[in-house]
Amino acid sequence: MSTSDSQQTEDLVAYLDGELNDDEASRVEETLTDQASIRQDVEKLTRVWELLDMLPEPKRSANFTERTLSAIQTQRAQAEADEADTRPLATDQGHHWKTRARKIALRFAAFLGLIIVGSAGFNGAFRRDTGPMDQLLNDLPVIERLDQYREAGSLEFLEALNDSRLLNGNADADNSDGN
Repeated sequence: MSTSDSQQTEDLVAYLDGELNDDEASRVEETLTDQASIRQDVEKLTRVWELLDMLPEPKRSANFTERTLSAIQTQRAQAEADEADTRPLATDQGHHWKTRARKIALRFAAFLGLIIVGSAGFNGAFRRDTGPMDQLLNDLPVIERLDQYREAGSLEFLEALNDSRLLNGNADADNSDGN
């Protein structure tokens, strides 16, 4: 018996249906003798067949064949009529090409319009107002030292410190002149 589960199930079904030759049937019987799990599978399959046998067989109506053939003929006739309607007439060939060229031109124009609208939308979506970013870049030195400024306490103190020229570097020049 094969090692794959699906092949094993197929072999068991063929065994139950009596479709195996003598050698294959004896191999399945040996496997059934040796393996309890395979015996359980055969019992399950047997129960399934018994349940299927209990189901009523579907009945077809007396005119089933006649209705089916009639429906097929109707579908064929409709398909042929549709095909005949879509075929251009020989006298209409010039008009057919004009109509087709017009459709192609309209599709091309619609495609170009779509590209233009799409690119405008793309550019509009990704165009940025750089004003806020420029302001942040201008304020970067203040932002970097924000913790130090908060420790200073008040704006008046920082302005007085700035006015005293201690932070300007001019204090060093004044001190060198004074000595």
